[in-house]
Amino acid sequence: MSLFKTDLQLAERYVAALAPQKTLLLDAIQAGFDPTVSRVLQVTGDRALLDRDQSYEPASRCVTLTLSRFTSCRFSFSQAASR
Repeated sequence: MSLFKTDLQLAERYVAALAPQKTLLLDAIQAGFDPTVSRVLQVTGDRALLDRDQSYEPASRCVTLTLSRFTSCRFSFSQAASR
């Protein structure tokens, strides 16, 4: 579930706005993310993360959809911090 909920675009925006000196760490995390997901899918035999997890429905899916809508907004964290 942690891999499924990971939002690297949001993490990238946080790092850029709040800790630009940490970009190398974020780059390492991003480089390992896709291979990790691929390996998990290979081991489980699933086509997508949480493919078989019925406990994930429906509340977690609602939260994930809400978060994905929020992260798709063009919201500047630096503008929020300056308020």
